[in-house]
Amino acid sequence: MAVLMTCGGAINTMPVDIYSPINTVAAALAALLDSAFIDASGMALSALAEVGLFLMIISLPSGADRMSRETT
Repeated sequence: MAVLMTCGGAINTMPVDIYSPINTVAAALAALLDSAFIDASGMALSALAEVGLFLMIISLPSGADRMSRETT
């Protein structure tokens, strides 16, 4: 939630300059999770779960690389 508030919480907008509000993947998950539970079809919750899985997959290699450097 702190990332969402710091970045400006802009959903579905492209920044036009450096001072425009932005949206990160983690902030989008936090902002859209509440409305995903209300969706009757379950598609919104499934989509957010897939985005979260994608975020985890792209962050794991960098964490594993960092851990291997610390142990050697």
